[in-house]
Amino acid sequence: MNWKNLKVKNKMLVLVFCVSVLPLIVITTILYNGAKENLTEQVLSGNEVFLELTKSKINNYFNERAGDGHVFAMTMYDEIENFHQTERNSAEWVDNYNDLDDTLHTTLDAYGFTNIYITDEVGEITFATVQKEIEGSNVSDRDYFDAASQGEQFWTDLFYSEGYQSNIKVLSTPVYDQGDSGDFIGTINILLDDEAISALIHNEIHGIGQSGDAYLVNADGLLYTDTRLGEYTEDAALNVTIGTRATEVLREPIQSQDLSFVYTGIYPDYIGNNVLGAVGPVLIGDEVLGLVIEVDEDEALTAISRLRNMAILTAIIIILISFLLAFWISSKMSRDISYLRDELNVLASSGGDLTKEISMDSKDEIGELAGAINKFVGNVRGIVKNVMQSAEHAASSSQQLNASAEEIEHSSTQIASTIQEVSDGAQKQNDFAVTTLSLVEKSMREVETGNEKVTQTLANAETSTAIAKKGEQAIKEAITQTEAMKETVQSASNSVNTLGKHSQEINSIITIITDIAEQTNLLALNAAIEAARAGEQGRGFAVVAEEVRKLAEQSSESAGQITRLITDIQAETSTTVKLMEDNLQAVDKQVSLIGGGGESLESIVKQAKETEEDAKATKEIFTRLEANTKNVLEATKQISSIIEESAASSEEVAAGAEEQAATVEEIAASSNELVKMSENLQDEVKKFIV
Repeated sequence: MNWKNLKVKNKMLVLVFCVSVLPLIVITTILYNGAKENLTEQVLSGNEVFLELTKSKINNYFNERAGDGHVFAMTMYDEIENFHQTERNSAEWVDNYNDLDDTLHTTLDAYGFTNIYITDEVGEITFATVQKEIEGSNVSDRDYFDAASQGEQFWTDLFYSEGYQSNIKVLSTPVYDQGDSGDFIGTINILLDDEAISALIHNEIHGIGQSGDAYLVNADGLLYTDTRLGEYTEDAALNVTIGTRATEVLREPIQSQDLSFVYTGIYPDYIGNNVLGAVGPVLIGDEVLGLVIEVDEDEALTAISRLRNMAILTAIIIILISFLLAFWISSKMSRDISYLRDELNVLASSGGDLTKEISMDSKDEIGELAGAINKFVGNVRGIVKNVMQSAEHAASSSQQLNASAEEIEHSSTQIASTIQEVSDGAQKQNDFAVTTLSLVEKSMREVETGNEKVTQTLANAETSTAIAKKGEQAIKEAITQTEAMKETVQSASNSVNTLGKHSQEINSIITIITDIAEQTNLLALNAAIEAARAGEQGRGFAVVAEEVRKLAEQSSESAGQITRLITDIQAETSTTVKLMEDNLQAVDKQVSLIGGGGESLESIVKQAKETEEDAKATKEIFTRLEANTKNVLEATKQISSIIEESAASSEEVAAGAEEQAATVEEIAASSNELVKMSENLQDEVKKFIV
């Protein structure tokens, strides 16, 4: 059983059991055991007192019987002596016999003796109160007569008598002719049977209880009296030996005649029932026996049993009342908690309807919890509204960024295409420059040849004129192409400047997006904190807040990437603008040089015409033409070099434009991803009803 999985009602019942029922059971058990122990001690003490009283009564009884024997011997010695000296069956003897019979019979009836008989000095029984048939018997061989004849009062051990058909004990007292001295004239004997002894120890035993029992045993456990209860109430004395805790503890003190020994305790008796017993040695005449006083434990502890039953009944009533109260309280709490749980489940299953509130009349902690949840839902509702607005703003900004990126991408593509065309035109100009250089070199060779072939000056002049015209046309075309290239480079420079401005605008938009992402992340963090405070009920809001926070972090990271890309674009744009400006200056210089070349070619054409008009001046013209041709050759080489550099720069610009276009494509892709993320954020937030 897992404590966490228990319902509140069951937990309350368990707590009630642990707090009230369990302590009640423990306290009741402790009190019961204490009361039982105290009562047991009281009963054992009572048994011990009864034991001492019984021992005292037995001692007094046997001391009194010994005193009776002495009284008889001291008061009746004259009658006994006269009785013994009178002839048997004479009138005087009969009178003496009747006097003894009256006197001793009265004593017999008064004290409950079994018999009183008298012997003469030789051991013959001369008189018996009862059992007249024993008269004439001789008991001189008996130990009690032997002891009495020697002047000692003597108690026999308990023994079975065939004549009396019972267990008897005899007290024999010597009789002297002068009372306490003089000649020994016989004995007076008091006979007690076991019934008298049993009656002595059983008398008033019911005072310790209906199950109270008392009996005598010797050191071997042999019963000297019948028991009051059980199977040994008849004919058990001197016939039955028992083995109990009482007989075990009595063996040693009986053998050592320790009359001060007392033992009390709880043990099984001869029947097998637990009894509270008190035992101790007692002097029965001249014999030391063990006296056992017992009472059944069930009877002795009846009061504690009633107390136990009453305690159990009281505990049951208290437990029932406690559980009923606990059940009522826990049921009420469970209903409130179940209502709160159901309302939260409805809130969770309704797709995030944050307009619902939990209505509860309870003013306890559960009612306060419901109020706190309503307050938390209200806070979350405000947060979600702010997140919705931020998401809409982020989506709008993302769409604008995407549109700007697409526009920049389109412009970059056009710039790259235009710069590629410029590069192609520069390559063509380079080809034209190479051709021009070749023509100029050829003219140079022709001039040199003209110096050698003066006769062919006119023909060569005509050829030079034609070639010069072609060169002039080529120079014009080169000038036209160079002007066009200048306009293209100027347009490209303007486009790149415009791209830089757009990049700055994009950078501003990215800054706004970054701020929105940071605000969204902060809102998500606050929502997560509130959800954590709500505990288990706020776990769903914590998940949503975590997703919003992740989207905000992704938006921030994407904005950072876009910012870095735009920074790179701006750097590349600045480099491209500088290159465009350098190319523009080079083109201006190229136009100037080509213009100079055109003027030179015009001079050549004029000179060729003059050659045709004046062949005579050919030598001088060739001299000047050679010098001019050398100048043209140098200028043409410079033009060719400039055009090559322009073509190389155009290719670099084209490569930069292509790289810029690729970067803008990445910006467009990132802005598309940002748009999707904003749309996803809007979709998630729309799940809440505010």
